[in-house]
Amino acid sequence: MNIISKALVVLGCLTGFTVAAHASLIGDEISAELLLNGSTFDGPNVHTVGAGVEGNWFGQIAYDLATDTITVSSLQDAAQYPNISWRSGLAFSFFDLDWLPTLDQIIGVSVLSATGAGWSLIDDSDLSFTANSVLIDASKIAFAQVALDQQVTIQLQTRHAVPLANTVALTSIGFLGLVWSRRRGSLHQKRCTH
Repeated sequence: MNIISKALVVLGCLTGFTVAAHASLIGDEISAELLLNGSTFDGPNVHTVGAGVEGNWFGQIAYDLATDTITVSSLQDAAQYPNISWRSGLAFSFFDLDWLPTLDQIIGVSVLSATGAGWSLIDDSDLSFTANSVLIDASKIAFAQVALDQQVTIQLQTRHAVPLANTVALTSIGFLGLVWSRRRGSLHQKRCTH
């Protein structure tokens, strides 16, 4: 086996196994919707995820998506929530979560943190998800106890939906280098025995 074929095998095998992209929503175009009793109340609002807050509903509830979290927070104190404090069918919906360029899929969601009496009522049982969407049932939020900047943060667990093109390509190169070196070695042995 010459140095080039050894290098191809090592590069292809090692790089093929170590190339990994961390799933991130940064740069992804997502949609957010405020639901009331299962129907759209506001939205869908389309945003590109970046630094800072992506948007808000009626200037009262903000949402911020990061690499793998969704944070929903209050923009006002309890006294300023009269028009939504009585709504028991309130839900926050986030969809078109694609994790470009890795195309990950959501496989789990959980409450990472909650601050304040109003938001701390949200727990894992209030969360549901599909491969690219999250629904937060907000009907338990005690808006009468909500204060400015209190929030709930949801952690998203994902897995790669398809192999990365780089990983497939590099693994293929490593495999071809291995096949080529074995074939070349067997041809060399045949020449030596004749």
